[in-house]
Amino acid sequence: MRLVRWYTKTRAGPRLPSLARLPRRHWAVAPAVARRGSLDRTVLTLHTLQSPAAYEQLRTRGRLVADPSLAEPEFVEAYGWMRRQMDERIGPGTGIVWLWAGVGYRELAALCRGCRGEVLLTVRMHRRDVLLSDFGDWHSVLNRSLAIPPLPHETWEAWEERFERTYEEWWRRVQPHADAPLSTWPPPLRAELEASWTAVFEVSSDGRDGAGGVQATTTVVRVEDVVRATRIC
Repeated sequence: MRLVRWYTKTRAGPRLPSLARLPRRHWAVAPAVARRGSLDRTVLTLHTLQSPAAYEQLRTRGRLVADPSLAEPEFVEAYGWMRRQMDERIGPGTGIVWLWAGVGYRELAALCRGCRGEVLLTVRMHRRDVLLSDFGDWHSVLNRSLAIPPLPHETWEAWEERFERTYEEWWRRVQPHADAPLSTWPPPLRAELEASWTAVFEVSSDGRDGAGGVQATTTVVRVEDVVRATRIC
């Protein structure tokens, strides 16, 4: 895929086209045909699906910053943990902008299918400004579950046996606190849980981790980062 500068330079700064002027594409052809790129590169090509309101924020303000108050209440603890990890690993911020890193054309088209009316942005960002994580393993954080990733060269059968054994022992200890906020858990138990979650950041350079690919989180997306914008229909 040939990437070009999408924004227009003006005296007031770089500007994106209005929502009405964006090209409209059927969800099946909205993504540009592209192969998975290496995640070890200095500059990464990423994709994010955003609402028309979010696109207008990016267009008019020159930057897209997520509003933490809009986070799903059910996952506030998980988002809070991810935000703290971002603070430590890529620098301080407030909300989280979610993007896809390790996905190919077919996966991206499937995501677009459920996002008609939204805007697909392709952006290029420096590796230091994003935090990569495995989308499949991220569900351990969302579900407040112990992350038990496979060991190197471990067979599926061996991992499944170890998973069941480890999880059963874990559940025995955590059950009395399962319905309580994490902030009220015994500190050693919470520390053990959150330490296991850091496995989500162990992603391979080819972006083929897990069942759902590799996601990326960042604090802000700027107009200058955008190389393509498409309205999905």
